[in-house]
Amino acid sequence: SLVALFRDNDLKARPLVQAILQLPSYRNRSERLLTNAQLRSSWMEFLRVEANHPAQAILDSLVWEPELGIMGGAGDDVDILIPSREATLPRVVLLEWAAKSVARDVLEQETLRELSSQELLGVELPVSESELPDLFTRWLNLMTSRSLSPDSEEVERTLALYNVLAADESDEQFDLLARVLEALLQHPMGQVY
Repeated sequence: SLVALFRDNDLKARPLVQAILQLPSYRNRSERLLTNAQLRSSWMEFLRVEANHPAQAILDSLVWEPELGIMGGAGDDVDILIPSREATLPRVVLLEWAAKSVARDVLEQETLRELSSQELLGVELPVSESELPDLFTRWLNLMTSRSLSPDSEEVERTLALYNVLAADESDEQFDLLARVLEALLQHPMGQVY
């Protein structure tokens, strides 16, 4: 048992943690939705939202606004005692609102950085058609913690989304990229751990 293992190893945590990580019940667990605080932290990191960034207030509100917390599945310790870790309609609405609220600001701030220090773009605007697959691969890999290649099916679907949006020639490329980023921020694989 885990208790015996812990006791037999002089109450050292490392062997206990290693044993827990090897348990079938741990290894086969289902994915869990990020809490609002985890989502905020994740987006702050890969979108490079720093202090006084225009998107900071929106991301902070995910944690500090009680109504948004409840929409994201948190309990309020009064009426909702058990947090929900399921993908509910209010959570989907919350993600859409947050993504729409930050995507454009994040890209605008990214264009103000030196090209060499850009994480999201890393290319001059306008982005050429040949650069789009690499750009979307970078975004998908950042947001989903995966290692996709530019020729993956997921990147091709993202490129198809971009092309559908671009068919309406009234939008500038920057606006198209902001809309694709907005969609990718809502990617299901970016909402779980």
